[in-house]
Amino acid sequence: MKKKIKFSEAIKQSINELMLKDKNIILMGLGVGDAKNIFGTTAGLKEKFGNNRVFDVPCSENALTGIAIGFGIRKKVILTHQRFDFALLSFDQLINNAAKLHYMFGGNINTNITIRAIIGKGWGQGPTHSQNFQSLLAHIPGIKIFYPFSANDIYNILIKSVNDPNPVLILEHRWLYELKSTIKYEKKINPVKHLSSGKTATIVCMGETVLDAHKIKKNYQLKKIKFDIFQLISINPLNLGLIKKSLKKTKKLIILDPSNQTMSISSEIVARMKNENINFRSLVIANPDFPTPTSYFLTKKFYPQTNEIIKKINIFLKLNFKVYNETSKFHDIPDQDFIGPF
Repeated sequence: MKKKIKFSEAIKQSINELMLKDKNIILMGLGVGDAKNIFGTTAGLKEKFGNNRVFDVPCSENALTGIAIGFGIRKKVILTHQRFDFALLSFDQLINNAAKLHYMFGGNINTNITIRAIIGKGWGQGPTHSQNFQSLLAHIPGIKIFYPFSANDIYNILIKSVNDPNPVLILEHRWLYELKSTIKYEKKINPVKHLSSGKTATIVCMGETVLDAHKIKKNYQLKKIKFDIFQLISINPLNLGLIKKSLKKTKKLIILDPSNQTMSISSEIVARMKNENINFRSLVIANPDFPTPTSYFLTKKFYPQTNEIIKKINIFLKLNFKVYNETSKFHDIPDQDFIGPF
């Protein structure tokens, strides 16, 4: 049996393998070489590959992203933002340059830039350190966006992304760094994973909401109620073939969206399925449309909790039963009870 490794260790392992094979790859970003090494994901890489290939940077995200794009035309760059919020300063470079170069020059110019954008949650992260802008950037043609859940997801996504001629944005939720799974090299990235089978409803989850889907499955199994559960890995491009097939069977769609609901990925999924002329009902469970609070007590109301999620699903499905248990004792720390696999 293969050894299980942490999500954070899988990041470091994939970058290490890539840099050993290809001397044209550099790793840069705020905190890449500091004591904490971006939650341990870059530990030892600076010592192994030297200051010319692994280095910390000033707080100048827009300029540095421009430098990375230029370098990526000839070589390859992995750029890390310790929070997705910080990447906002680089949107000009991402949208006006990185996303368009390959297209504007007829495929003759590549933009080999892979961006790691970390999403915070809990522990007072607040309105400027916990935001998820997945739907905002998914609107832009030319940028691929992935949202891994497991160590195996992130390992394979990084391996493929660094060798992609187009810019790739990888969303990393810091609550997933301690989750363990085995890793196995895959020839291609699976855009959607079928996690569980059932006929009651189709559930779509992504990133950290896969944990919510696990809790939902655990609770409803006690009543012998089963769902068709799918994990979105690719946010852009959005591949909904399996979800469409499932929805034709269940006629009920539940989406666990780890962002704000208005004009979101969940909105896009519902709209596309409606355009397929499928007769179904839908329920979207997402963050409310106001900035993330900092307070421990307010975040419990902001982020959907298991009890409240199941209450909403019960109303949607016209069911009534008590929740088995809340998996995590505290709502603002990573769930240590989930040991995987799904």
